[in-house]
Amino acid sequence: MTSKYICRLAVLILLPLFHASAQDAVNLLPEGSFSSSDSVIVAPKTQDGSWTLSPGDYSNHGITYTLGEEEGRNFFSLTTTTAAAPSAWIATSLMLPDPKPVQVRVSFRVRTRDLALADPAGPEWLSAQVQVANLNDAGEQKSNAIVYRSRESSSEWSEVEQVVPVSPEATKLFIQTGLWGYTGTFEIADFKIIAE
Repeated sequence: MTSKYICRLAVLILLPLFHASAQDAVNLLPEGSFSSSDSVIVAPKTQDGSWTLSPGDYSNHGITYTLGEEEGRNFFSLTTTTAAAPSAWIATSLMLPDPKPVQVRVSFRVRTRDLALADPAGPEWLSAQVQVANLNDAGEQKSNAIVYRSRESSSEWSEVEQVVPVSPEATKLFIQTGLWGYTGTFEIADFKIIAE
């Protein structure tokens, strides 16, 4: 047998294995697609499987949000306009599956526009960001990963992917995404969390 033939045979044998593992990957965060009007609700209300927008009195702070569609893909858009109240975010939580994964793969698309720091004397951590925290049964945070942080505007969608370790004590994940201390527009789409 030639080496070319052996390589083709190996591809034919291994391809179904890779295909099956890709199909078996389940997104633990189905509302990361922002596909319905129930994808985002306003605090203090909460609803399993939905994101909660905070602050609850967002419209009094010059904050707006929309669920949009672009090129057949849905996305969430959050805009803050008032320097006196420049922070707004959405958050959701999900139970970890059993057996518990060692890590999760977090991926999403993000775009920021017209970002401006509201208070130049504010702390360095202020930014547009996405955080994934490990929580135990009591709701105590065991670890927190900043999987995205930006202080710059970008009119093009960026693809972000990062692996987040799961703490041995964790039973759920808590995800927050939005603007802290910045005015401007933050948009996010195709949010997936895959157990590994």
